[in-house]
Amino acid sequence: MKTMYSISFSAALLAVVIFVCSAWRTSGPSPVAEGTYFLKARHSGKYISVKDAGQENGIILWQWDFHGKAQQQFEFKSAGGGYYYIKAMHSGKYVSIKNAGQENGETVWQWDFHGKAQQQFALEPAEGNAYYIKARHSGKYLSIKNADKENRAILWQWDFHGKAQQQFELVAVLPNGGSSNGINISVTSDYKPAIQGDKVGCGDGTFYDPVDGGTCWTCPGGYKRTVFSVKSDKACERAAFERFASATNHGRGSGLLGTDCAGGQFWDPNGNCYSCPSGFSRTAHPVTSEKACSQRVHADYQRAIRNEDAKKCEGDYFLDIGTGKCWTCPDGYKRTVLHPVNSDKACEKITIGGN
Repeated sequence: MKTMYSISFSAALLAVVIFVCSAWRTSGPSPVAEGTYFLKARHSGKYISVKDAGQENGIILWQWDFHGKAQQQFEFKSAGGGYYYIKAMHSGKYVSIKNAGQENGETVWQWDFHGKAQQQFALEPAEGNAYYIKARHSGKYLSIKNADKENRAILWQWDFHGKAQQQFELVAVLPNGGSSNGINISVTSDYKPAIQGDKVGCGDGTFYDPVDGGTCWTCPGGYKRTVFSVKSDKACERAAFERFASATNHGRGSGLLGTDCAGGQFWDPNGNCYSCPSGFSRTAHPVTSEKACSQRVHADYQRAIRNEDAKKCEGDYFLDIGTGKCWTCPDGYKRTVLHPVNSDKACEKITIGGN
């Protein structure tokens, strides 16, 4: 299955889309043409992308290998005074600093447009074909966390230092079919299913957890695994339940009407006095049934018991937690983000061509 994206670049426009106004940082915003761009992180060569192509408010921005899809495309719109609003093309939401935070390390996410200062950014020329991107509300600069070069490294704001993780190239996204002397770049995505390998090794009666590189665990008898960390004191749970017991028959009631019973006993219309075991209460079931009395037992938590290290996925195989099995992608393909491991789109190969 193939998906085609076409991105056209004019040879002349490529020379000016990414301005090189100076080899040093200037004191004020430097305008660029309004339009839609890819943002390439200079230190890693990866592109800014909205996580998992999320459509909701609060989805963070991170870096990812280039694929050219809409979650990597951003429209720059003038906010006046040399500042820009930056719109995520896949969702229609705007790049914003989380909660208008002023501190280093505040993440960058997408949010509905409101136009406040945390959604306004200035572009300042950096070295070569790159820009620094300055948040208007805080005066801090967009940066890749810890200069990480891997996929999923998040975008946050930080004091200016001018290193490569604060420098971003703007690559224009032009309409299909560009000019006759242009450079036409096509992005082709080809999908294939993943290849299933062995089940991750944990014996019968145990369960797998990826902690410590892959380990096998059990819960105490009568307890089941919870959503809490396997190392927490709530890793295993015995759910609340109702315990039943029979009532004890103490014989006929006394008194003028035969309805008097000793302390701790209750009278039943069958004429006898009964009692429930300590801690139990009378139920609506017949007094002679095995459910005449009940006791509510509250939920209880226990720690999980570690057994052994699990069998690990080897070579190019990767673990899928949902299936508990090892998988690999065909040669030249990489695992996708959005598609289940057992789907026809589990693995993707992106081909970039041009003329």
